[in-house]
Amino acid sequence: MRIGIALPLSAVLGLAACGGSDAPASGPPLNAFTGVIIVSGTMPTGTTNCLTTSQVVFTATTVDTHTVPINAGDCVAFFNNDASAHRVANNSQSSCNELTSGTTIAAGNTFAAGPFTGPKSCGWQDTTHPPTTGGGGGGGGGGY
Repeated sequence: MRIGIALPLSAVLGLAACGGSDAPASGPPLNAFTGVIIVSGTMPTGTTNCLTTSQVVFTATTVDTHTVPINAGDCVAFFNNDASAHRVANNSQSSCNELTSGTTIAAGNTFAAGPFTGPKSCGWQDTTHPPTTGGGGGGGGGGY
């Protein structure tokens, strides 16, 4: 004899959507102006300039990418495509010297960080839009 449990389709889809995340399990709360730079490999000997540069673009409501995978020796350029200033800084759980300047990026300007050493993960946040903390609200899924 077979016994089954009938679940509404919305419940099944909801369970599937609640699965894991590729984001780290701990870190600062997520908001539209936080992210992580994942650096693979080690810095090539003698590297003083950026080997390649990846870009993160700020808008009035978010950034175009929250996870930036790069290789050691690469840089990340933060471009401000917003009328308001933004300030990129390493978050409280990150020890990435490449992000310690806390440079304010005026509208239409760029801040380039790096070259990055690795391997490591560098969490960053826009300190003009600090992450929200504490309960209240739907999900977000912890991590960067």
